[in-house]
Amino acid sequence: AAAAAAPDVSITVHVYKTVAASKRPSPILLDSRHNTPMKARTRYMDKTSGEYLTDLDMRTYVEFGGERVYLTRDEVAELKCLGSPGLQLLCFCPRRCLPDSLNVDASFFVFPGESQQRGSGRAFAALLAAMLRRDVVGVARMVRTRASSPRLVAVLPQAERLDPDDPDGDVPGGLQVVPLPFAEEVRAEARPASAEPTDASVAAAEELVGAMRVGSFDPDAFPNPALQRFYAFLQGVAVDEETDWGAEDDALLPDPRALEVGRGPAGALRAAVGAAHVDMDEAVDAAKKRKAGA
Repeated sequence: AAAAAAPDVSITVHVYKTVAASKRPSPILLDSRHNTPMKARTRYMDKTSGEYLTDLDMRTYVEFGGERVYLTRDEVAELKCLGSPGLQLLCFCPRRCLPDSLNVDASFFVFPGESQQRGSGRAFAALLAAMLRRDVVGVARMVRTRASSPRLVAVLPQAERLDPDDPDGDVPGGLQVVPLPFAEEVRAEARPASAEPTDASVAAAEELVGAMRVGSFDPDAFPNPALQRFYAFLQGVAVDEETDWGAEDDALLPDPRALEVGRGPAGALRAAVGAAHVDMDEAVDAAKKRKAGA
């Protein structure tokens, strides 16, 4: 739970991550004699005397002005903590002031936590209704955990929508919190000077896009091939069988039939822009080398 704060009002909310990367589970070390989990422990040793050191025997310092500034463990923890976990509203602005280009990371969904602080639900509902009515978005300072750095976020209201035909299509009412980039993270877009496109090149590009277009896109149809291969191998080891996962199970590999359909329009586009003589394999290799040297 996190607290959403204003100058004189604070409410309790729950923050949910809407998208998270699936990762392989961490391996667990087992004692080969008893097959019981093992716990790793790190101990520091004085290289001169060979004695093990305790926390009282070690200190932390930072070089400042050519001298060592020693810090205690509590002081180091205090330096890392830049604020209590929470969401502090700073201001509101019209929705048109928030361009889509500032959406650089997965959003969080915020919902009130009535059980921890009475009145949070009513205050949250009033805030959500007012933001929807005035068509505004909020700008807030967000600290996820005590070890997290503060982040500037946009707070977007989301109205509740119910689908009587498909319960899975229901959209809950709440606030979408979108992390915003800092000033140092926004880079100017470098566009090379180029001539205006001709009608022939635009028509060729439209033909290529039409040839490569798919009817619909469903992320659920594209499982992570690295995870699928890992679990297939793990299952094979568990049941002492051969792993039946192969390259044909990788849904991210290019579709030869789709590429063949786009080969003709791609050639027409290259001819229309005067690049019919360019060797595409050499161009791709050159681009990879430039990226590696950047």
